[in-house]
Amino acid sequence: MQKEHIEFLRQMTVLYADDDAVILDATAKTLSMFFGTVLTARNGKEAFEKYIKNKIDIVMLDAKMPGMSGLIVAEKIRKEDAQIPIFLLSSYSEVDDLRKAVSLNLVAYLLKPLEYDELIGTIVECIERIMTNGRMDYKISCDTVYDCANKSIVTDTETIRLTKREAKLLEYFIKRKGSLVKYSEIVNTLGSELNTHAIHNIIFRLRKKLGKELIEGVQDLGYTLR
Repeated sequence: MQKEHIEFLRQMTVLYADDDAVILDATAKTLSMFFGTVLTARNGKEAFEKYIKNKIDIVMLDAKMPGMSGLIVAEKIRKEDAQIPIFLLSSYSEVDDLRKAVSLNLVAYLLKPLEYDELIGTIVECIERIMTNGRMDYKISCDTVYDCANKSIVTDTETIRLTKREAKLLEYFIKRKGSLVKYSEIVNTLGSELNTHAIHNIIFRLRKKLGKELIEGVQDLGYTLR
């Protein structure tokens, strides 16, 4: 898993439902290694109630829970949100369940016992979907959030819109947070048709909107998002 994925996961909430208490506890411990918040449920009804009451980023559901099954919960959630990443877990594969899963645009239908690498791979795919759909709100500092969907910087007192190129550059900085971004990378990100003066202007405006202390210049080398 790449560093950028780990950074995103630390700000995400996953909802995981399974009626098997042993599997639920063990898997939740694994998820807590990556996610900022892990919410668990022992049945479908509890899972849907937690989905409604909380801001959930990714949903994991056991397909065969008593009462309200994972498939039914997925159907109900999908009516509320057409894009939230959902994947199902099952001890066995059924053709009817797989057909329903396809119609719900699920990320995956995984068989138990769940392999660690398979779980991580599916979570990474969920992150990629979130990023592609522009749903990510990224907390840059204690009082500054980047709203990816609206290409805006949100603070306690104001919302500042970014231009397309400012947003593109900030998103690249976020992916490389804490690492030096060289001038050559900035040129590749913004486009080689821009001259040095234009690129410096974009960086100047972005630092002004975000705060100079958050984007640190390294003389003759590049910049680092702190």
